[in-house]
Amino acid sequence: MRVLSLALVLASTLSACNGTTVMSTEGYDKSCDIPEDCRIVYVGDVCGCPCDVDAIRSNDYSLWARERSDKQDRCDEVLTCQACPDIAATCEANTCGVSQGGDATDDTDG
Repeated sequence: MRVLSLALVLASTLSACNGTTVMSTEGYDKSCDIPEDCRIVYVGDVCGCPCDVDAIRSNDYSLWARERSDKQDRCDEVLTCQACPDIAATCEANTCGVSQGGDATDDTDG
């Protein structure tokens, strides 16, 4: 797990160097046993108002939030967006995912 975390920090650092402001869950842990192992995150351009969501393992959220914050620092303006549709985190076949009808507010604090 430490190797994966180190790899994510390195990838985040390299990503920060290339100037992109697009978030993805690629490279983050999506493994789970129950839905509560998962955390909903917004994906897409952090400078816009993406309502595209995915889910990652809760343990990786702090790394994801740090990457998102670093990318938001490169935005000329961070928009205040309207609420997105309700989404719930799921755990199917030991993989975090999303489905309609839950609470998409997990990521609004970061």
